[in-house]
Amino acid sequence: MRHKKQKTRDLPAEASLDDWVEWGGQRIWAVDFTAGGAPIGLTEEQMAAAEANAVEWKPDWVLAEEAIERALRGWTDAGVKVGRVKRLAQGLSRRVFVAEVAFKGGETREVAALVPWRDELDLEDPELNERTGREARILAELGALRLPFRVPKVYGVMRPDGVTPVLVASFERGIELDLRAGRQPVKPWEIVGTIAAAVHRLPASALSSLRARYRDRREHAQASLAAFDDTPSLQADAARTWILNHLPEPEPCVPVHGDLLDQNILRGLDEPDAVVDWEYAELGDPAYELAIVTRGARKPFQLAQGLEHLLEAYAHAGGAAVDRCTYRFTSSRFRPSCIETHSRRRAKPRPNNNSSF
Repeated sequence: MRHKKQKTRDLPAEASLDDWVEWGGQRIWAVDFTAGGAPIGLTEEQMAAAEANAVEWKPDWVLAEEAIERALRGWTDAGVKVGRVKRLAQGLSRRVFVAEVAFKGGETREVAALVPWRDELDLEDPELNERTGREARILAELGALRLPFRVPKVYGVMRPDGVTPVLVASFERGIELDLRAGRQPVKPWEIVGTIAAAVHRLPASALSSLRARYRDRREHAQASLAAFDDTPSLQADAARTWILNHLPEPEPCVPVHGDLLDQNILRGLDEPDAVVDWEYAELGDPAYELAIVTRGARKPFQLAQGLEHLLEAYAHAGGAAVDRCTYRFTSSRFRPSCIETHSRRRAKPRPNNNSSF
């Protein structure tokens, strides 16, 4: 196959790519030229400002190592030596690195560093910085409470490169909970239900760092209506009507973890289970917590009665009042079709019809 020869653009006299060019009374570092010959690039002043604000780029593992060392240095007067840093896992917004740290006197402990995805996130985004700092404060507040589960001990939020917020905390060992029934010698819905109920019973007054975006559970539930904004249809309209007719009572919001998925619940062997990754914890509707776990699936935990098992375990563990109706419309933000289908079924007359599922 023959390729056509690319025609080279004619450049102005005495000008070449990646060079300083005089244009309009300014010196410009030209990286390209327009069809009319005007240089494309930064002015001398802009280049100077960019160099002054430049951040030294470091690999993620280096950021993790430096963050761990700086954080622990503030917790002890003794010297620390950070061992080999290993990448353990990665999520949607950050990577998890772990290192064994040796203290003078022979003590060793495993420490984790959570490094944001720098190639996809705006590190100067105030939401990222606030979310990281808030999680550190929540972990500190949790550490002051008597809990039936383990949480990481926070050492601080470090910025080894001056920009990237790295959360440093203890590394909690455990086996990730498998939410698929029969894969582990436990009933995952019982573990999730028990932990969720324990989280929702925590005193909100002792967790002042939790976000409070909603006045009450009803307002949080109403947020599920946004799932139908992009689906204008008669079914979507019926679903909105059904949701508005089945809103929960305007009861106070409770602490919710916000991401009680398998990778964030670690089964302990000789110690209690651990709950990690409190990045999205807030005050909200407990039904939202359970909906995150099931994502509106028809067979949660790969069981036809998976939802019933979860709600039963949650109630047995002392959880808040959450019925199938509340769960259904809360899960609609993850799978709007489940409400549309249910609203169509509810529209058909049937004997002994009532609001329960």
